[in-house]
Amino acid sequence: MIVVRFKGGFGNQLFQYAAGRALAARHGVPLYFDTRWYSRSSREREVRRSFDLLRFSVQGQPADRSVLWPFFFDGDYRRHKRFFGTIMSRFFWHRFWIHNSIAYTRAFERLGRTVLIDGYFQDPKFFFPVEAQLREEFRLRIPPSKEILAFAAALSGQHSVCIQVRRTDLVEDPHSARVHGSCSLDYYRAAWARISEKIPSARGFVFADDTVWAVEAFQHWPGVIVADPEWNGPAFMHRFFLMRACRHFIIANSTWGWWAAWLGESPEKTVVMPERWFRDEAMNLSAAGLRLPRWHVC
Repeated sequence: MIVVRFKGGFGNQLFQYAAGRALAARHGVPLYFDTRWYSRSSREREVRRSFDLLRFSVQGQPADRSVLWPFFFDGDYRRHKRFFGTIMSRFFWHRFWIHNSIAYTRAFERLGRTVLIDGYFQDPKFFFPVEAQLREEFRLRIPPSKEILAFAAALSGQHSVCIQVRRTDLVEDPHSARVHGSCSLDYYRAAWARISEKIPSARGFVFADDTVWAVEAFQHWPGVIVADPEWNGPAFMHRFFLMRACRHFIIANSTWGWWAAWLGESPEKTVVMPERWFRDEAMNLSAAGLRLPRWHVC
């Protein structure tokens, strides 16, 4: 069996599931979800998150005591490793794989059929063999309303550009601001100029977590409108559905935006992403796998 320790926001959950799904498919074993991170006190986490993966048609099931006991039920694998040291490394640690980088490593290919994986896995190489399955499984279990479906059809029927803005936690949370930082308006200007030069008929649709900022920032941009928050839906899933319906993408340094662009079905899509995914240069280099062939940076 493969157990995935989920943590972080929705975009991270998609990466974690994708890696676990690929590993489980390789060995032909069941996939289990360890979601205990989300039941911890909000004081133990930088930003409050919820586990939203089950809104999609994913394969797997929650891990109960019978599944988790070989992996230490309290879930603090790092503390146990420090405490048990060599004993744990020799007799238990083969059941764990804590990946401290987001970059791909060949060590993933050597993992066995009974293992708990813990990491962020932000590189498509982790899940390349199951890409087709993921595109089907990352669809909403409960279809959206007729209005949402009509809006999505309108977006996919024109040269729509999803302009993703993420600011709230990247500005307000000290840790997120220090590690990531938010994209500047200059980035969006450069990205929009690049797309509109290539596609003169492009129309921009801004999907923002800070609508007030977005309305003020984009109010004078011709051909660009800010999507109303009424389209967000439960856990912002309708917003994600509409984002991925667009034909082209300008994304923030956000896994949420990355997945919307990756799942976008337009064969001629143009994707622009920020050159710096992280503020720290070493971390930024580890994110190189997120830039796919034919994707552009600004």
